[in-house]
Formats: sequence, structure tokens, C-alpha cells
Amino acid sequence: MSSKEFLPEEFNTSLMALTRCATLVTDLERRILFAGPTSEALLGYPADELVGRPLDMLILKEDLTYFVPNIYKITRERGSFHGEIVLLNRSGETFYGQLAAYLYPGNGEAPRSVIMSIHNVSMIKQLEKDYLHFKKLTSLGAITESITREMRTPLLAISGFAERMDHVLPQESSLRPYLSVLRKEIESLEAIVVQLEEFAGLPPPDYKKHDLVEVVQEVLEQSEFLKNGDPVRPRLKVSLDAQGRTIYMDRALVQKALKILLESSVEIAPEEGSIEVHVHADGEHVLIDVCRPSPSPSTFASDMTALLESCFSSAPQCTKIRLMTARRIAEDQGGRLESLGSPEKGDVLRLRLLKERRRKIRREPL
Repeated sequence: MSSKEFLPEEFNTSLMALTRCATLVTDLERRILFAGPTSEALLGYPADELVGRPLDMLILKEDLTYFVPNIYKITRERGSFHGEIVLLNRSGETFYGQLAAYLYPGNGEAPRSVIMSIHNVSMIKQLEKDYLHFKKLTSLGAITESITREMRTPLLAISGFAERMDHVLPQESSLRPYLSVLRKEIESLEAIVVQLEEFAGLPPPDYKKHDLVEVVQEVLEQSEFLKNGDPVRPRLKVSLDAQGRTIYMDRALVQKALKILLESSVEIAPEEGSIEVHVHADGEHVLIDVCRPSPSPSTFASDMTALLESCFSSAPQCTKIRLMTARRIAEDQGGRLESLGSPEKGDVLRLRLLKERRRKIRREPL
């Protein structure tokens, strides 16, 4: 009994539909003779709509001159071709395709043709890109850590020199003002070194289920925030139901990021008003907003956006580095750090986190 007699044609079609690649058959003039059932998912065209049309409609214009003709030449001469090609789908979007082409020699009924299998490797390309970016960040972290270690030795030497000058110089010496400036700059550099070490030494996230409100409350209860020596006590506002409070996160890193946002808000924001921490939801995310009333919130938001995106800001250097640390924590956990201003909330630094890291099919009935 042949396979065709044993398996009906509909079964064979369904079996082909399980493959994750598009199958095309063209003649040697690149006219499509057959398209498999998965072609629509990858290319956007129903299979019967592709038949009879030129393969060139799926090819970038710059590849029609040499690349595609060379593919067909190699396939005719060697019997097969394997490589990558950038293709167009129906909506005009491009994607990377892994192409395998084989020459069908033909018989009395069927002419010589080229059988093609196209697999979308855009996701793999993106993973490769992300991996290279991660390697770059890892190298930058190692370089930053090395630089901070090298900075400590001269800083200690200059600090010791300043201390000796303080003991030797008479109180009425005209060099005293310069010594004060020197010591202030040393303290500033030492603080920057500490923040760089913190940024470079961040561990990878360790995800566990935690109650987000408890995590935030712990930061507010155990930390002290000062503005010009006076304590600032943030207020907590929660707009989450009991079910939405528990999410997967790295507790220690989220607390570190929140503490940075609170300290930065206290340092940058004006004197008026008090800080409020608002925990709420927005679609697939939970948000931790650090808000402080401001007479001109839009100016603050503009400055904060510049601070997060570049090195140019009126904020102190240490604040910029610390906010970059908070931003890295948020992005490492699939979220992001945002800044905005509104008449209702004032200045807002927002930590956006994923509400649920698991897919819907794993967490609830369909």
C-alpha cells in the first residue's frame, strides 16, 4: 500500500502545515508553480494567490540584479543552494529567511524546477544582536569596574595630601579657601566612584514571587530620606487589588531602584510639597510612581528625560549615574524607567515592571 493510499491528501496538507517554513516550487524562470500551506503565515499571501506569479515579488529590488540569478545558477549547476536572503512579505515588511533550494530534474510529466524551503530567522538574528549587545554591556561593566579601582589609589593619595595640608597650613593662610574646594571635589569624585562600582557590580535578576506593596513599604519604613538635613517621609498610595500585588521580580534589585528614585526625587525636586509613592497597574504592567508636587512639572520632566537619555542635565553627576543604575535594573527585569510631569502629579519618576512574566496559557484557563 502506498503512502498516498494510506494517508488522505487532507492529512498530508495538515502535516505540511505543521512545519515552520514556507515551501515554494518555481520553474527556472522564477515563476511560482506551487506554494505550501504555511506560505501565508510567513509571506502574507494565500498559497493559491502565489501560484503563477513571479518569485521576484518577494525579493528586494537590489537583489534582483545579481543575487537571485546567482542563486538559480548555483542551484542548476550544483543541484542545491543554502544561504540567507532578505525577503518581503505582503505588507512590505522585510525579514531574514534561511533559504534551502534544490533542483528537481523533472520527468515526463513535470518540468525541471527549483524546490525552495524558507525559514524565518529574524528572531534568531534579533537574539544574536541582543547577545552581542549584552556582551558589550558586560565588557563595559568590567571596564568601568577596572577604572574605578584605578581611580581609588590616586584619590586616596590626594585625600591624604589634603589632610596633611589641613594640619600644616595656618588658619589665616590664604590657601585655606583652595583647600576647601579641593576637599569638596575629592568627596564628589569619591561618591562618583562608589556609584560607578554599584552600577558595574549589579547582579543578574533572581526572579521570585513577591508582594509588590510589601516590597515598597519595606523601603519606605527602613530608609531615611533627607532634604537639606531635614527628613522627608514619603506617603504610600496603593491602587492595586490583592491579586495584582504579587508579581515575579528580584526583590533586592527593585528595592534598590525604588530607593534611588526616592533619593533622586528628593535631591532634584523643589522644596515645596511632599513625596508620594503611587503603586498602580497599567495593562500588562505595574507602575511605581515617585511623585512630588512642583510649580513647573514640565520643566522637571524635560530635564529628567535628558538625564535618562544623555549626559546633559542640570542634575548632579551622582544623581545621573544612580538613575542609570535604576534604569538598568528596570530593563534587566523587562521593564523601563520613565519620567513625566503633569499638573495633577507634579514631577514623576516611574518604574514600570511586567505584571506577569508567564504567558496567558500557563496561568489561566482559556
